[in-house]
Amino acid sequence: MDRIQTPYNFMLDSLSNIDGYKEFYDFLKKRLNVNNNWIVEIKSLFEINKKNHPLEKICSHLKSEPEGIFKIQDNYGIIEASYIEYLFNQNYETNKTINIVKNILDPFRKKIFGKFENYLILIILKNRPTEIELIKVKTFLTDFFMENHNTLCLKDRFGILEIYPTNFLPSVNMQGTEIILSLSKAGTVIQATNVNLNKKIISLIKSKRNQHKIKYKNFTKVYYLFINCPTYRLDEINNGLIQRKLHNDEILVLNAVTLAKNVLEENKKIFGSQRDFFDFSNSYYKSYQSDNRKYTIIPFGFC
Repeated sequence: MDRIQTPYNFMLDSLSNIDGYKEFYDFLKKRLNVNNNWIVEIKSLFEINKKNHPLEKICSHLKSEPEGIFKIQDNYGIIEASYIEYLFNQNYETNKTINIVKNILDPFRKKIFGKFENYLILIILKNRPTEIELIKVKTFLTDFFMENHNTLCLKDRFGILEIYPTNFLPSVNMQGTEIILSLSKAGTVIQATNVNLNKKIISLIKSKRNQHKIKYKNFTKVYYLFINCPTYRLDEINNGLIQRKLHNDEILVLNAVTLAKNVLEENKKIFGSQRDFFDFSNSYYKSYQSDNRKYTIIPFGFC
């Protein structure tokens, strides 16, 4: 297990007296070179194992089970963790969407703006368009210019298509938008934004809630999300919105980690009506929270 880097090896060792550790250990050995999911499993189990809510059993190696079961006062809870490859998925999906649009509309743009150079075409994407939808867009554009209309606003499943004279540029509403493509005689300009993190988190809460809603109905639920994104991105999260999406028996832990000058720095946000009963501190990180409740932790030194 020397392939587990510091400090995750120390976190794992601290769990050696917990029921299910041996099976979890063997389970980890098979997965180290497959993906990084094991990082959040070790980290979440380590952080839940505190005096006020000790870890009773590790279940991560069992099919359709949470990462672990912990005790809190006279009741029990489960912790369910996810490692989110946010950056990779975002870049890949965004580029794929942009290429689909450009491959179909760029040749059309060069042709149409030979005659109608004083117009701007905006494609505001909220979902990835299909090839059929993009062909439909070309038809609408052709009809628009042939019939000498002044402006056009078309709403469809994928988003919004707008056409304006260049001397009457609109103010674009970016709410919920991931990509805007601006087509003109000069070329195609792409403005891409990151996936809406609030929307992504809410979707994951719903997914986690459904996984164990029958077997662990009366348990406290901790959803622990390790998001592979710059730590400052967590500052963009709408705290009030996320809090309202949680049930009374649910706790949400969000964290992003970066390595700066050989020190692990972590931004962590915790939500839920019972959050004050929990301690998710981790002495291996220089940890902070971008809200009113902060941890001040001396980091464990390593290279």
